[in-house]
This record gives sequence, C-alpha cells and structure tokens, in this order.
Amino acid sequence: GKAVAVWMQSGAAGSNIASSRWVPGSGWTATEVIETSNDAASDPQLAVNANGDAVAVWVQNAAIWSNRRPAGGSWGAAVQVKPP
Repeated sequence: GKAVAVWMQSGAAGSNIASSRWVPGSGWTATEVIETSNDAASDPQLAVNANGDAVAVWVQNAAIWSNRRPAGGSWGAAVQVKPP
C-alpha cells in the first residue's frame, strides 16, 4: 500500500514540518515542506482516511496549524485552526 509520513525538520532557518509519500514500486517521494513560516514548528500529527486524503496538524507559536493533501494531490496552504 501507500503511506504518508510527517516530521519536524530542523534547518538553518529553524524547524519546519515536512512530509513524504511512499509509492509502491517507486519508494519514498522527495521531501515536501508543508509549512513555510519562519517560526519554529513542532509536534506534527497525521491522519489519513481510507481514500488516501491526509491531514497534518502541528504546534507553532502556541497555535494549532493544519494542512491537507487530497489523495493523488499536493499539500495546500497551511491554515491556523486554533489561535494561541
């Protein structure tokens, strides 16, 4: 089957939330940064439904943020779902 992974990725500009997909016969896709703020992000969580739609949530500046990737699509823009 297919899979999606998310993680906190640290770099020179701080930490971001990144993702990759497992595609049978091809392996893991290139890393995609799914939030592009200059503020440090942490504690990523992921949910995927039976259709393959994925939702990621994480903490950034004491707020909860989210991003969605439809099955076969790309990550959209990150949105704040709970202010600090």
